[in-house]
Amino acid sequence: MHLPRGICKFVHNLLLFSGLIVLFIAVLCTNLFTVMGVGAMGMALIALSYGFTALFWRCPNCKKRLPWHENGEQVTVCPHCSHKLK
Repeated sequence: MHLPRGICKFVHNLLLFSGLIVLFIAVLCTNLFTVMGVGAMGMALIALSYGFTALFWRCPNCKKRLPWHENGEQVTVCPHCSHKLK
């Protein structure tokens, strides 16, 4: 299963930034148990963003997993089957 590049990138960034915001809120809290709980929730959101990307960032043609960046640039062609990505 694969999702279009724009949707995959949007969901990844949404989960990543929400996790970072939750971690920032955890830093502002003073109660130790609150910091641990909110911090764990923030780390879980960040892990979920990378898990989502690993699961759904695939080539629509050959269904193999795509690298997120190649030589510092966004991937535009599948390295496995040379299919041009939108």
